[in-house]
Amino acid sequence: MSFRKLLEDIVEKASGAVGAAFVDDDGETIEQFTNGSSYEIRLAGAHHGILFQLMEKIVENVENVENSRSLSAVSITSDLNIFTMVPVEDGTFLVLVQDRTGIQPQGLRVLMETVPAIKALI
Repeated sequence: MSFRKLLEDIVEKASGAVGAAFVDDDGETIEQFTNGSSYEIRLAGAHHGILFQLMEKIVENVENVENSRSLSAVSITSDLNIFTMVPVEDGTFLVLVQDRTGIQPQGLRVLMETVPAIKALI
């Protein structure tokens, strides 16, 4: 199965999904799938991948070193969309964009279930 097919499956399974992207830590899109504008999904993926890294650094700085945990997901809700990001492996992330009819926890579950399949293709 290809990265694109896995992203297509995410969009099909997640309620209200507009698109999904697999991005690297430089904000470059490795692959994406959308029912709308590919430019908007690519841009969302790039910005949110970088944001995820910043959030990871914040978490590392505020958590007790002995009980340190890595950031497992970030979700941002805007007036129009829900953006959910999860890490795949060092330096790569999945980003899901849902419209406001989407159910964020369900979208997060779909992303988390897809991570092992993405890792298998890397």
